Amino acid sequence: MQFQQTIIDAYRRLCIKKDIKEIEQWLEVLENNNEDLTYLNTIGTQLIKSLAVVNHVKSIRRKNVLMVAALCKYEQSLKTEFEYGKVPYDEVRVKQHENKRQQYQQLIKDYNELKIAIYKTLITYRRR
Repeated sequence: MQFQQTIIDAYRRLCIKKDIKEIEQWLEVLENNNEDLTYLNTIGTQLIKSLAVVNHVKSIRRKNVLMVAALCKYEQSLKTEFEYGKVPYDEVRVKQHENKRQQYQQLIKDYNELKIAIYKTLITYRRR
């Protein structure tokens, strides 16, 4: 029985560690996107001069910042669970992580759509 509990605990810790690593990757991408959004905001303000583009950039940036905050909080809770917790890695925890993944993927999709819209706008400009 002790051996089985050790295996279950090792599995729980391994899955939590995998989730933490995945969140770290997501956070790195979101930090890079935030830097890109700074440049896209400048492009929207100075080159395209479109209030709609600037507002769209601000909207995505706001979502990005909120996602970073939520993921940081989630990452911290997972680290605490990894170190001190005994809650099994069950279907509830998997669903929670999948929900975070879906939110992240939706934000990335929105960000990519914004970039494509800006690039399409930039294509219409001609050098004089």
